[in-house]
Amino acid sequence: LLIIKFMFKKNKLLKIKLIKYLNTPPEINLWNIFDIEHSHHVHKKRKYGDGMELTQILIENKNFCLAIDEQKMPIFSFIKRKSLMFQYVDSDKSIYQWSYFWGTPIAQKFSVTSDKNGSYRHVIQYAFELSGVMVFFSKLIELMAKKWMENTWHEDAAMKKRYFKFLNHGFKNMQGLP
Repeated sequence: LLIIKFMFKKNKLLKIKLIKYLNTPPEINLWNIFDIEHSHHVHKKRKYGDGMELTQILIENKNFCLAIDEQKMPIFSFIKRKSLMFQYVDSDKSIYQWSYFWGTPIAQKFSVTSDKNGSYRHVIQYAFELSGVMVFFSKLIELMAKKWMENTWHEDAAMKKRYFKFLNHGFKNMQGLP
C-alpha cells in the first residue's frame, strides 16, 4: 500500500533523444513538420497497427500551428487518443511541439544543425512529465516512444530527401511538376 501511495505522489520527467544524420537542411525539417496533412498518408498504418489519423488544423501561420491530433496505439490499434497539439518555430528554425498523451504533458523539440561533409545533424527530443500510475509505466512509455521516433524518422527521411532534391533542381513549392 505504501508503494502505491508513493507511486501516485512521485513525478518523473522522462527525456528521450534521437540523433540522426541526413543531407537535408533545417528548412526541409520545418517543411516536413508543418506539412501536417502528410501524417495521415505517410504515418497511417504501421507494422503493429499504430499510426496517425487525420489532423484537424484549428489555426496556423508561418510560425505556429494549433491542431487536434489523433493517433492509434501500437498493438492495441483500436485505442485512439486525441490531443490538442501546439507547434512553434523558433528563430533558428527549431520546432517545438506541446501535446498530451492520456493526461501526460509532452514537450518535443526538433532541431537541425550543419555537420561536416555537407550533412546535417537532426536531433529529436521528447520530454514526458509522468505522474501517478504513468510513473510505473515509464519503461514501457520510453520503449514505445523510441520505436515511434525511429519509425517516424524512417518514414519521413525519404520525403525529406525527395523534397530537397526537387528544391535543388529549381522547383519551388512543387511548381512545374507533372
